[in-house]
Amino acid sequence: MNNKRATILWSEALELFAEIENMDLTDFLHGLVEIVKSNHEAINQILNSGRSKKDYKFSENEIYFFQFITTIDPEMFVIGSTGDNFNSIVGSYISREPKSEFEILRRISNLVKDIITFTSAEVCPQCKSDHLRIFTDINSERLYRHCESCFFTDTDDEEFQKQEVLIPANITSLKRAGYLE
Repeated sequence: MNNKRATILWSEALELFAEIENMDLTDFLHGLVEIVKSNHEAINQILNSGRSKKDYKFSENEIYFFQFITTIDPEMFVIGSTGDNFNSIVGSYISREPKSEFEILRRISNLVKDIITFTSAEVCPQCKSDHLRIFTDINSERLYRHCESCFFTDTDDEEFQKQEVLIPANITSLKRAGYLE
């Protein structure tokens, strides 16, 4: 990884990662959001360079998600409901040097997404795996249930369109749909 902008981004992430055991998950999320905000220009350059490379390409959803991260207010989301062990995930990130600037972005976006994505107690109708993750479209008009095991995705009115950009559902959307009281 020779890119200076990626090296700076990674060093900031490593500083935050080293502190995860001393912070709650909401503060950790806030730190990740601030890293993305302060490096937004460099991140956009990396994303745009990825569009021109034939061997690597970010999806529209991934590109939009980085814009979305800059708008996140941790108070708007159910934090840490996926049951993931974030200390362990971050520990593995610290011990493995990323091979590219794209891997750095993927690690950061995956962490943010996993921290703020609500996981329901529902069982996947396709593979019977439990704990479907709940997403919404960018306008928060429709909720989508997504299975991490088989990648099944649906919505109540069954009008799922693959091209739909999905983001983690916020507390307001979850309450409206009856997932939260």
